[in-house]
Amino acid sequence: MTWTRAFGKGSGWLLQKIVNGLALTRISPNMLTFIGLVINIIAACFFGFARPNNANRMFLYAGLIIIGAGVFDMVDGRVARKTSRWPLPSRSIPKRYGVTKLARSSPPSRII
Repeated sequence: MTWTRAFGKGSGWLLQKIVNGLALTRISPNMLTFIGLVINIIAACFFGFARPNNANRMFLYAGLIIIGAGVFDMVDGRVARKTSRWPLPSRSIPKRYGVTKLARSSPPSRII
């Protein structure tokens, strides 16, 4: 077994435990999507407030926050399937807005 397969199996196991826990709370998948949107807006603020003297630190914080938002993005659909409560068709709109907000918050020279 390769290390990437082992990592995938381990993280899949952890992700399934998170989904099972969230399904027990009966939280709405739409609420998970909204929480992910709010977290992306916070990351956009970190990108936007970065200045030359603190850019590395702010970009690091924003990157870690985006990874945290990715967890909500991964679990909302799985929680919907687990609880048989499908989200609204407009579920992808907040996700697109979050990505667009992040892309527009920094000048193009800082995105690289």
